Amino acid sequence: MRLELGALTLLVLTACAPQDLGCPNGVLVVTTNEHDATQSGVLPLDGTPAVMVDATIQGGRDPVLATSAGRHFLINRDQNVDMVYELGSCGHGDTGFSTLAYGETSWSDPQDVAVDSTGVVWVARFLVPSLLVRRAESTTIDLSKLDPDGNPDMSSIRIIGTRAFVALERLTASPSGFASTQKSQIAVLDTTTLGLVQTITLQGRNPLGLMFESNGKLWLADAGDPELQNANEPDAGIEVVDTASLTSTLLIPEPTLGASAIEVAVNGTCGAAILADATPDVNHTSLVSFSLDGSNLATAIAPTAGFDLRGLAWLPDGRLLVGDTQPKVGGFPVHVLTPSASCALTAGVDLTVPDLPALAFAP
Repeated sequence: MRLELGALTLLVLTACAPQDLGCPNGVLVVTTNEHDATQSGVLPLDGTPAVMVDATIQGGRDPVLATSAGRHFLINRDQNVDMVYELGSCGHGDTGFSTLAYGETSWSDPQDVAVDSTGVVWVARFLVPSLLVRRAESTTIDLSKLDPDGNPDMSSIRIIGTRAFVALERLTASPSGFASTQKSQIAVLDTTTLGLVQTITLQGRNPLGLMFESNGKLWLADAGDPELQNANEPDAGIEVVDTASLTSTLLIPEPTLGASAIEVAVNGTCGAAILADATPDVNHTSLVSFSLDGSNLATAIAPTAGFDLRGLAWLPDGRLLVGDTQPKVGGFPVHVLTPSASCALTAGVDLTVPDLPALAFAP
């Protein structure tokens, strides 16, 4: 069975606009139980209680939170729902739109949203072989030729300048759901002409979740085996794509990590990644840190009891936030860690979200 991003859905952080009545200073947070409830609100960084808004959106069982050009989008990936809601700075679902193009009826399974320099919204869709581009007259971009089975399995999109970078898992059907048997790619598109510029063949397989963009580079968590039952694949790990030279490097291979990378985020100096081990139906998670040249790899949080850690966000002051699904008194923890000069992380005092666990982060 394909690992759904419900387990990795993002907790997004952004300053709360002071003009929003009743919105405390803090960061925007999205929480969910991955079954039937999703909430959004503001998490103060001083330890005071989070303020969640009334349910004005339907996040569903498998939501994703995407941030692009300062805008935040909650993606509902429930079967046959195909909806995206743009969130205000305090978590209200301001507007919503369908991720189906005119005449489409099958489930598109939207994965990620990006906004280009003209304000046009682009949607990467997993179960159909075309990007949705929401212009005055919405259109689609057919990518079916980029995979022999006719669907390249889009997992993420980032727009830098006039180029859109679309991660393609390029999975194949298997008895258990999906298998990763061929190299994954990134499709590079011109946002003006909507034409394909180039494809980048990745060094790793199965880039899971949302790409992280920093200083013209894209960071990917190449999970390899979609079932996460192999943690020793030489063509999986943490990958970096240079968007200027259109080249990629497998920075830290999976055998060095000792587990499958399922999410990665970096600041100007350090990186962090959530890993999942190969224990069937458990996949114990852990957190590692590293320098951006791949050195100083260190464990920050030891393997958890289950698939518990999810979500990374570097704050402007250099601290890292990590979501956790295991409850504690008062709610669910958000771990706060501070990096040293060597990028080793030291734990501070946890923050807490009520009712539902936070799912991950995007700065």
